[in-house]
Amino acid sequence: MKCWLILITVISTVQAKIQYKNLYGREPFGNSFVNMLSAAQGATLFALQGEEFMHAEPPDTTPNNRDQFDFIVVGAGTAGATIASRLSEIPQVRVLLIEAGRSENLVMDIPIIVNFLQFNNDINWKYRTEPSNGYCTAMTDKRCNWPRGRVMGGSSVLNYMIATRGHPKDYDRWAELGNEGWSWKDVLPYFKKLESFNINDYVSNQRVHNKNGPVSIEYPAFHTPLATAFLKAGEELGYPIIDYNSGNESVGFSYLQTTLKDGMRMSSSVAYLHPARFRKNLVVTKNSLVRKVLIDRDTKRAIGVEFVKRGRIFQVYASKEVILSAGAIGSPQILMLSGIGPTGHLQEMGVKPIVDLPVGDNLMDHIGCGALMFQVDQPVGMRFEDLANPMNPYIKDFFLRTKRTAHHSRWMRGSRFPRC
Repeated sequence: MKCWLILITVISTVQAKIQYKNLYGREPFGNSFVNMLSAAQGATLFALQGEEFMHAEPPDTTPNNRDQFDFIVVGAGTAGATIASRLSEIPQVRVLLIEAGRSENLVMDIPIIVNFLQFNNDINWKYRTEPSNGYCTAMTDKRCNWPRGRVMGGSSVLNYMIATRGHPKDYDRWAELGNEGWSWKDVLPYFKKLESFNINDYVSNQRVHNKNGPVSIEYPAFHTPLATAFLKAGEELGYPIIDYNSGNESVGFSYLQTTLKDGMRMSSSVAYLHPARFRKNLVVTKNSLVRKVLIDRDTKRAIGVEFVKRGRIFQVYASKEVILSAGAIGSPQILMLSGIGPTGHLQEMGVKPIVDLPVGDNLMDHIGCGALMFQVDQPVGMRFEDLANPMNPYIKDFFLRTKRTAHHSRWMRGSRFPRC
């Protein structure tokens, strides 16, 4: 192993020297070369960590055709990963988790490359909105990209890692409208249960935070001077620095709380499925596209699913429940392909209706406005061109500072929460 480590380090150093010369027109020397060597060593260690990560992934197991399970969960995104893990905690229950995408890897969990993941065909469904005169009017063909994860962990592998619970009044309104069990006081225990809260500014507030959950929440390892100045400006205007996830005070300024662990993205798959990978009662099949839910036409009960893997069609059955967690687009699509949806539309598409329901009609998304842009005289964050500069002190830190790497997102650091 040591010989391979030395060889890979040498190769990485040579590649870095070539890249440096192409970029700057000269050979690296002195501190540049030393820093480059450290970065190459760190890159090698990162590669070894990546191999460890892949061993931590739940294995891809293809079930037998007509195999029987207690529960079948469709989609290994945030909801699916969580519920499959929780159900499989019961040893006598057999669970099948079906994911259309591939395994997650460690490179996907580097926060600074999050922008690239929005356009990655391999792990992204790459949906686009329909043309409209009401939104996306400045975009090509008046259509916005709508990234959705096609990978173990789903969109928790693509998102910008911002941990936000939402406003307590929103939950209370749900309860007031008759949705019992969804008030703020009802959901708060579950918010606490999921998190391992590692922000020292607020960690003492045990009434609203917990340190023993599966999902790590922490500040990014690096705050730009601009983010710090942003919070200071808020204080000068009389606004407090707040814990916006406490449910107490939601008007103020804050650094962003993020789903990171030691500077790396913590997806739902890492949080819930990696610890469950050795459970014999949890079967995970990847690169498996569900075509429809199998429904008993007499009882109208879901009895299984049909999916395609490597060109082969499988039908598997559930003795208890089929759980659809394929996302805001995928779940209604699968329902309609299964014969559950608006009768007229199903007939138009050549699908035989089983149940007439307005599936998909209530789909809503919030339209966001991009941040205001200001040109600054000097950069205050990490630029992509900095990544090729061996004199950049963050490169060594990039790989060697912590057990994982101290990468950081370049998108957003602080936020203001106004009263609306």
